[in-house]
Order: sequence, then structure tokens, then C-alpha cells
Amino acid sequence: MAHEEPKQNQLSATDRIKQYRRFNILALDGGGIRGTIEAVILERLDKEFPNLMRDTDLIVGTSTGGIQALGLAAGYEP
Repeated sequence: MAHEEPKQNQLSATDRIKQYRRFNILALDGGGIRGTIEAVILERLDKEFPNLMRDTDLIVGTSTGGIQALGLAAGYEP
């Protein structure tokens, strides 16, 4: 099978990636009582990085993390 050169109008993978802006995802883990520790960590991160929530495009979580994600998405502060 012969190797074909890419057509000039096709972008390389690197060039395609550069076209898109960064997409920030905050993923929160579940685990019952560990959600309390996660809430404390989120509060500290929010103090250290005040724009963290504003710059986050997607907030997801499982179990306790999902409940926290819903609160954050609804506008509650960490």
C-alpha cells in the first residue's frame, strides 16, 4: 500500500488542536464522607485560584461528587 501525502487543505492533528480553545473540566469523586474533604479542598482551591469556577466549562461528579457538582453549577460557592 502506497503512502499518500496529505492534501494541502488538510490540517495536521496539531494544527486542528490549535484551532480549538482549552476546555476545562472539574471532575469530582464520590465516596460518602470523603465528600467533606473534597469540599474543603475545593474551598482552598477557590481561595488560591479565584477564577477557577468561572474558567471551568464542565463540572461532573459521581455520587457525593455529583451532588457537589450540582451545587457548583447552580451557583453555590465552594
